[in-house]
This record gives sequence, structure tokens and C-alpha cells, in this order.
Amino acid sequence: MPRVPDLKVEVRLAESAPNTSVVTVKGFVDTSTWKQLDGVLAQLVSGDTLYAILDLSATEYISSIGWGLMVAHSRPLTDKGGALVLAGLSPELDYVFKSMGFADLLAAFSDADAAVTSRAQPLAEQG
Repeated sequence: MPRVPDLKVEVRLAESAPNTSVVTVKGFVDTSTWKQLDGVLAQLVSGDTLYAILDLSATEYISSIGWGLMVAHSRPLTDKGGALVLAGLSPELDYVFKSMGFADLLAAFSDADAAVTSRAQPLAEQG
């Protein structure tokens, strides 16, 4: 019997960076699971979160609908002075991220800690 794709999404506040949430995404983001991630991101966007860091280090696959919802949820965060950024992309996800032009729309970091650290620095140090 074929394996049914699953998704687990966990959210934590980044203690060292104000208004920043780290969203850990584990498994597959596809047509059968995307609504779970969409719901979490919608809740963050409508709340106090300015910066959403998507930790994708345990993400095995992202379909076009998953990439699209990340871009869609990044816009309201950008409009209120924040951002949605990605972290921990596998080589396969990084290839899709770059080849499909998402690197022009979303920032990416090597891991979630690096993304949080970039948020915790005073603006003068960020360049």
C-alpha cells in the first residue's frame, strides 16, 4: 500500500527576536496537506507576528500549491513591515526555490537559528 503523505506543523516564538515566530514544517506540503500549513500561516499573519521563519529542514516535498501559499502569506507580512523567510532548505528544495524564481521573492537562510539571529541583530548591524 502506498504511503499517504503527512504533514506536521509546529510554531514557537523566537525568544531573542521580537514578533518572530518559527514554524517547523515536517513531511509533505502537497494537495492533501497544504490547508494545515495555510491555516497556521493565516493565524500568524492576522496576529502579532511580523516575521515568520519557516524551518523546512524536515520537509521532504513542497508542491506548487505549497510554494504559492508561502508567497501569498509573505505579502501581508511585508505590508506590515515584516517578512516570511525560509530556513533549512534541502538541496532538492533549494534547487526548486532558485530555479522557479522564489529566491527573488523570499529570503532563505541555512537554518532557523541563522534566520532568528539575523532578526535579533540591531538594524545598524544588519547592513
